[in-house]
Amino acid sequence: MDITEQVIAFKNLKKNEQKYRFLLNSVPLGLLLIDAHTLEVKECNIKALELFHYNDYVDIAEKHIQDILPVDDSKIFNLLKEKFESIDNYECKVCINNHEIYLTVDFLPVTLDSKNYYIVTINDITPLKKANEELILYHSQIKYLLSAIDSILIGVSKDDVITHWNRTAEKIFGISEKEAVGKKIVGFNIPWEWDKIYIGVTNSIIEKRPVTLPDIRYDSLYGQKRILGITINPILDENGNLLGYLLFGRDITDKRINESEILQAQKLQSIGQLAAGIAHEINTPAQYVNDNLHFIKDVIHDLDGLMNDCDEVMKLLLAAKQIPQRLQAMLDHINSKKQKMDYDYCKEELPKAVDQSLEGISKIVSIVKSLKNFAHPDTQKKVFINLNAMLQDVITITRNEWKYIADLTTNFKNVDIMIPCFPNQLNQVFLNMIINARDAIQEAIDKKLIEKGHIEITTDMNTDYAIVSIKDNGIGIPEEIKTKIFDPFFTTKEVGKGSGQGLPISHSIIYDKHKGIIRFESEYGKGTTFYVFLPLKEMLEM
Repeated sequence: MDITEQVIAFKNLKKNEQKYRFLLNSVPLGLLLIDAHTLEVKECNIKALELFHYNDYVDIAEKHIQDILPVDDSKIFNLLKEKFESIDNYECKVCINNHEIYLTVDFLPVTLDSKNYYIVTINDITPLKKANEELILYHSQIKYLLSAIDSILIGVSKDDVITHWNRTAEKIFGISEKEAVGKKIVGFNIPWEWDKIYIGVTNSIIEKRPVTLPDIRYDSLYGQKRILGITINPILDENGNLLGYLLFGRDITDKRINESEILQAQKLQSIGQLAAGIAHEINTPAQYVNDNLHFIKDVIHDLDGLMNDCDEVMKLLLAAKQIPQRLQAMLDHINSKKQKMDYDYCKEELPKAVDQSLEGISKIVSIVKSLKNFAHPDTQKKVFINLNAMLQDVITITRNEWKYIADLTTNFKNVDIMIPCFPNQLNQVFLNMIINARDAIQEAIDKKLIEKGHIEITTDMNTDYAIVSIKDNGIGIPEEIKTKIFDPFFTTKEVGKGSGQGLPISHSIIYDKHKGIIRFESEYGKGTTFYVFLPLKEMLEM
């Protein structure tokens, strides 16, 4: 080959090298060519220099790959020497100039001019790794926040598969996240009112809007009937297509009980105010009638003596042999009038009628007094009240409810039992218990178990508590529901005849408001006795 051909060949080689260099440096990944035996660098591209912070090829040439990739796992380099095989997607973390970066490295074995090399492809995945770590952290934070929410959160896909089940859902339903996630929500063992849930979900999906279900009854983990407020939110993409939906729920049982207590208290307060007004209006004329009847009774007593004297005079005159004709005519007229008016009967019965009227007006005055006492102004602080007097007032107020089907007796062991209390609330408790006793007696009569009922109210006290027992011979409480009678909204009465709130409210008033105790004994078909223990002194936490 002459010199010209050599020059041309050299120029072509140079062009090819430039093309090769251009292609090599255009690759967005770091590229190294290393000796398969020594693992020293023989070639690299610009991206590799930038990646490892070298200025020129001469700075990296002949360096051992471990000097460039200072990884903790030295086995990888031993493997490269021992086996001339490819290694794909080797992930490592290296520290370069005090900066940690994450890399994926591929080792591709090649043979050039009968010599073995590795083409090393290096990809900087630090941004991806950090983004993934941030995503994992964000996901963990979101999961923690969702778990920390004290409300039920259930995520459901568009195919009705449960995708999320938070800690509150686990706690309330007793179903773990592991048991729930991945299951079809349709027919899943959630003990709530499915018919209402189905309608709510359907409406939310069709109308593509949140739907609120204010009162969904469910069975708690302990078998109690409780209430959830549920909101169903559809999850839509940017085009409005359904991705799934969220069920967000909160146990609102206590809220509903408090609302019922407030409503009941407001009703009693309104009744009390009305009763107080009526009592005031009745009291004045009743007092007039009472005073006048006492006056009439006194006058009748005096007139009775006078009439007896008149009768004696008439007897003497009639016994006389001769009396004036005019006087005789007057005596005959008086006798005629006495016969017409049934004088002897009137004389005997008139005092009785006055006494009965006085007894009646006394009952009216007693009822008026009970109404006024029952209408005790609501108080923010406890006041001391005579327990026996309070019960007597409630008995008077409720008399019309039980008098046709039951007799009621009292056995008050102590004359005065003074207790610190909220009078309106205790009135509500005892009123509810007497009405419940009436209802139980009515049911027993309807089932021919008894002919007439009996209610006995007893009070007593020990060192710490005033004790009230209200006993009836009504239908009693079946064994299977004894653990449920204080559960909110539990009732055995027909729809419209009982809300199931009376005893739960009474329980709350005694336990929470008065720090007392309420319990019962009952035998189905025999009757029930409720016991209420009320502290005689204020508790320290009050």
